[in-house]
Amino acid sequence: MIDYLRDSDIEVGYTKDISSGGMFIETSSIPKAGSIVFVDFFLPGVRKKFKLKGKVAWINGNEDTAGESKPGIGIEFINLDEDNKNYLNTGIKNYTGEL
Repeated sequence: MIDYLRDSDIEVGYTKDISSGGMFIETSSIPKAGSIVFVDFFLPGVRKKFKLKGKVAWINGNEDTAGESKPGIGIEFINLDEDNKNYLNTGIKNYTGEL
């Protein structure tokens, strides 16, 4: 589960797609492309709660008829410092088994 702040509102979404550059958040609450959001989440094997700044890079507004594509937003992480990048890479490796 991912919490994200947009326009002073806390929203909730889910992800199965994350990299060191960003993530896709499944959500029905869709901000505008280019909006700045703050995401809070945990990853397996990392005790740190991530609190990262991101930009809405793209939007998927509809679920496809097969139910394979979910509505949500693609977030590009911005201003990611080295410590967060290292923790993030460790968490991604634990989550996916690879980088």
